[in-house]
Amino acid sequence: MKKKITTLLICLVMLFIAIPVEAAGSLTVSTGSLSITQGSTKSFTIKANNSAGRVDISTSNAGIAKISTTSSFLDNSSVTVKVTGVKVGTATITIKLTDVATYDGQVLSGTRTVKINVVAKPAATPVKPKVEEPLKVTGLNVIGYPLGFEATKKEYAIDVEETLEDIYVEAASNGSIAGAGKVNIKDKEEVNVTFTKGAEAQIFKIKINRHEKEKIVEKEIVKEVQVKVKEFNIFIITTMLFFITTIVFGLLFILSKLGKKKNKDEVAKE
Repeated sequence: MKKKITTLLICLVMLFIAIPVEAAGSLTVSTGSLSITQGSTKSFTIKANNSAGRVDISTSNAGIAKISTTSSFLDNSSVTVKVTGVKVGTATITIKLTDVATYDGQVLSGTRTVKINVVAKPAATPVKPKVEEPLKVTGLNVIGYPLGFEATKKEYAIDVEETLEDIYVEAASNGSIAGAGKVNIKDKEEVNVTFTKGAEAQIFKIKINRHEKEKIVEKEIVKEVQVKVKEFNIFIITTMLFFITTIVFGLLFILSKLGKKKNKDEVAKE
């Protein structure tokens, strides 16, 4: 008898296990609140679980929180709703279950809500404007005709043979240069070298003085003589200063000795 009862219980348990049990139907929202930076977008999901029907979606203030969709039909599926923060403030998104029922026929009703808080954009970090280095002219020369360049001096002159047609200009700066390199000076009285950077510009002028070859040689000789004279004058002045200094120190030394001797004689007399 006991064996029959045990066998009957086992059969009943197996029967209940074999009967499928459907999960309860529901409609859920992925979040109850969102914090959105002004101008940006976030989203939430509405999901129908073992249920189907239409949901209507609305916002309490579209001027603060704008939604991407206002209605959707779900059938054991989900929909993603995008919310854009228009301006700083708060709003409420309402999801109304308009015609929703579970698969076993249970009607689902009511509403779900999502609180929206739109916050201001963080203050942008000011970008420091890039400070441009001003135009700097660092060199100007004519090969074979030294100019003695100075950044503040804008005009120069060179003496050339009257038959010379080309000169070679060297220039350096932290900007652009026009007028350097090989320059034809035929029928020209001056050469302009232009340095530019951005809105800045500097023009250096090189005046061309034409002479016969002999006169140029004479000028070079005169210059060389002037340099030699200057060097000789410096030598003479330096030598004179040396002798004068030596004589002064010698006199001071002699006077010092005489003074000491006089003091010794006076002490001896006493």
